Amino acid sequence: MINISVVIPTCNRKQRLLSLLKNLNDSLYPLQEVIVVDSGEDRIGEDEYEIFENLPVIYLNSEKSVCIQRNKGIALAKCEWIFLCDDDIEVPNDYIKKIAEHVNDHSDTVAVSGLVLQKEKGDWVSQYPIKSVNDLLWKYIFKLSIWGEIKCKQNFLSNNVKRYYEKKGNHISKAGWPIIADFSGEYFSVPIYGLGASVIKKDWLIKFPFDEVLDTHGIGDNYGLAINFPANTLHILNNACAYHHQESINRLQKSLQYYRRVIALDYFRRANKNLKIVKKRWLLWSLVGNLVSFIFALDASMIKVGYKSVIKILFDQNPLFSIKEIEPPTAYDLWAQTYDQQTDNLIIYLDEIIFIQLLQNLNLKEKVIIDIGCGTGKHWEKILSGNPLELIGYEVSNEMLNRLHTKYPSAKTYLTPNNYLKESHNNSCDLIISTLVIGYIDNLDYAFAEWNRVLKRGGNIIITDFHPVSIQNGAKRSFNHMGRSIAIRNYLHTLSKIRLIAKQLEWLEIEFIERKVDEHVRFFYEKLNALHIYQDSYGTPLVYGIKFSKS
Repeated sequence: MINISVVIPTCNRKQRLLSLLKNLNDSLYPLQEVIVVDSGEDRIGEDEYEIFENLPVIYLNSEKSVCIQRNKGIALAKCEWIFLCDDDIEVPNDYIKKIAEHVNDHSDTVAVSGLVLQKEKGDWVSQYPIKSVNDLLWKYIFKLSIWGEIKCKQNFLSNNVKRYYEKKGNHISKAGWPIIADFSGEYFSVPIYGLGASVIKKDWLIKFPFDEVLDTHGIGDNYGLAINFPANTLHILNNACAYHHQESINRLQKSLQYYRRVIALDYFRRANKNLKIVKKRWLLWSLVGNLVSFIFALDASMIKVGYKSVIKILFDQNPLFSIKEIEPPTAYDLWAQTYDQQTDNLIIYLDEIIFIQLLQNLNLKEKVIIDIGCGTGKHWEKILSGNPLELIGYEVSNEMLNRLHTKYPSAKTYLTPNNYLKESHNNSCDLIISTLVIGYIDNLDYAFAEWNRVLKRGGNIIITDFHPVSIQNGAKRSFNHMGRSIAIRNYLHTLSKIRLIAKQLEWLEIEFIERKVDEHVRFFYEKLNALHIYQDSYGTPLVYGIKFSKS
């Protein structure tokens, strides 16, 4: 049988969370761990969850973002399968058992859920059958979502449309909306489903993490995950049911949910290659159909967001694609997932060359070294090969440190949001390293003074960074995350400014290196079919490195 970890994101829903934990404690299937990731203020205490004797509960704090919360829990989970569960779900005691049995019998599956029921007009329902011919035709014409069996009266038109949907099976329409009309069999396969009570293979959750660009409520998150699953590997069981209580606390208004769902759909349509079939013209056409429906219903709030949605998509004004600078801690929390996979990053390539050259004449044996902005530890293998007495890392991103600790479990690191090295004593280290970092530091005078405080006399400082000339020429400190360009807030520090502060601190410049766009990096541009950029920027400095000694 499979081993299952549970991950629950929550925010200020204490009573619902406790109710869910009681459900899980009564589960007929053993759970290896329950990871609660809480971003709220009204939190349960240790004494409140310790009463659940069958649950090894791990309780984490997080910023407010369902996607970030899920990703944190997933990263920590130790089992091959993860039960992702929303905090307002009611889980019968045999629910997970039935899913686990299905997984054992269907080795090709990636994700399994039971029917997720919601209360509508006093009844628990898992689908919304189409009972009107007009409704069926409207959804067909405008490529809108269907989430239920087709049970309308039979006539020539309805029969033809019904046959069309039967032939297509459960699928995604040309406008991007899910068409789930076949609920038959012991289980049925779907391209999209609400995954708030589902067991999913961890490998897929690591490979395709929840997109943290989405709003803090995670509207569209399940869609963004499920479109990456192979065909027919998301199974829904008809013999297992979970109950979604739709807790009112932290629930968005219907109109805002609709708007953010449209924005998320457009975002994934543009960012994910698996949605090539979904075209902008069809999405717009479906939104027009919805808008007309809102007008007929005289629903002012929905008319307003319906019109706004059409305008945003028509003129490519999706806010999820707006390139705005975000603070380094948030940016690097996102980048951490793929930071070590950048085989074609020219800046990191040149930084590595410069760093090795600046380091090569230094004796590291029995030295205390501080790495400012240590990140995932990209230079640590080289540093540790010199047998230092101690290597200490400081970093602003918690996720980057988590990645570092997967490679160096016993690493000594500290999270520092303000460039204050409070854990390090005066005159306590022999070498300070800062690679591709000082451009993110606003108050460089303060940072250098703090470095100077902890550095022994005769100690060294190694700095590398984007060359200020490159920044002045328009280079961006940015990266791609799930198809979106993320720009990181940064500051321009000229070489003359750096040297002036160093002189005031009585740092002696020992060595200076800069690498430019030249023949040595031509192959990077060739791989990207960007020789025209290479030619236009030939001779432009890209990265510099400088080594100081404290007098």
